[in-house]
Formats: sequence, structure tokens, C-alpha cells
Amino acid sequence: MTPVGGALEVPGAVAAAALDRLRRAVADLDAVVVAFSGGADSALLAAICHEQLGDAAVAVTAVSPSLAGAELDDCARLTSSWGMTWERVDTLEMESAAYRPWHLERSSDRGHPLILAFHVTTG
Repeated sequence: MTPVGGALEVPGAVAAAALDRLRRAVADLDAVVVAFSGGADSALLAAICHEQLGDAAVAVTAVSPSLAGAELDDCARLTSSWGMTWERVDTLEMESAAYRPWHLERSSDRGHPLILAFHVTTG
């Protein structure tokens, strides 16, 4: 494997072998719930779980103000196109006093209207 543009280039045979191992591991399961953010990693896992387990595989997306609406729409579209059961779960994390300061600290876009509104209302 050689670095290409800051990432590792994985030869096709290595990737194929890894996918085969993943498929076999998933096929041994009775059922699975995949935490599905819509990103590449969880999308690959969700697709393989659905491929191997059919209706026994369910994708679940945590929904909160920190998840962009377009990302939620993408999750719905992807799972629908696969014919996979998808559920959204409202996390209500902004109601947690422990989460709110952490969310503000990790936000790289402190000028976002929602971040500013939250900061004004909570001090």
C-alpha cells in the first residue's frame, strides 16, 4: 500500500478480500442494527448488511440539531434506493446540559445562526 494524496491506496485484491471477510461475518448474524450517519463507512456497512441479511438489517440515524437536514435526506434516499428499512431516532442531545457546552466547543462554525442563538439564550 502506498500513500496517494495523503491517503492509502488499497490494491483491489486487498479490498476485495476485506469485503469478502465482512460479508461472511455479517452473514453469520441473525439480525443487525447499523448506526447510519450517511457517511461512506456506515453506508458501506449498511449496504453489505442489507445485502447479506435483507429485512433482518435495519439502518438507524440519530437525528438532532447537529445533523444537517440534507444529510438526513441523503440517509432516507440511500436506504430507500436499497430497499432497506430505515428508522430515525431523535436524540434530544441539546436538552442535555452536559452536551451543549461540548457542542459549542467542537463547532468550527461559531458564526452559524443556530450556534449564535444558542449562545445568546444560554449565556
